[in-house]
Amino acid sequence: MPLCRDHHQQLRQAGNEVAWWRDLDIKPLEIAKKLWVESRANTSPSGDQTTQQQVATNPAEAASGEDAIKLTNEPN
Repeated sequence: MPLCRDHHQQLRQAGNEVAWWRDLDIKPLEIAKKLWVESRANTSPSGDQTTQQQVATNPAEAASGEDAIKLTNEPN
């Protein structure tokens, strides 16, 4: 998820990334998925069909919800 320098610093200092996004009422996985799909559509030689196949194998799709996603800087 692209962030400006100031927001990146705020996110790092918050300590709880999930809570930081929730407090801002932003759904970063939805935004990241949209950016990923758009970037794949622009680089995919066979268009939408390949993009749809790749979206189905996207790791974010495997999660059943926001709470099921484990962020790398969260404690176990």
